[in-house]
Amino acid sequence: MKKTLIGFAAIILSISSISFATTQTNKQETEKPTTTIEKAIEKGTLLFFLNPNGAPCQRQAKILKQSMEQISTKADVSYISTTDPMSRFSFSRYGIRSLPSLVLLDANGNVSKHFPPGIRSVDEITSALNELK
Repeated sequence: MKKTLIGFAAIILSISSISFATTQTNKQETEKPTTTIEKAIEKGTLLFFLNPNGAPCQRQAKILKQSMEQISTKADVSYISTTDPMSRFSFSRYGIRSLPSLVLLDANGNVSKHFPPGIRSVDEITSALNELK
């Protein structure tokens, strides 16, 4: 009985912390200046789905970091990690089942390119960014 009560308490605490984190995120999103939003509309977004502990994901992260100057002119990079419980929706939404995976979104948020899972080269990423409208 005591273990069951402790389990329920842990579940309630985790639910309340998730709702608190969501509330904080929503407040931050509404407080952004309009200039930042306008800049984001002009650029695309490169979604990087990763497991931070996996060697292939670490290699892909290193490639992205080294070529950030080239990438940042055309798109913002968003890291979506398996260790973040709030990211599960994004993995499901974009059909990500293997890592590392990259998805390129255009300025409107539509999928422009869904890269095959695996490590992608700088040339492959920049050529897709150049095709971005």
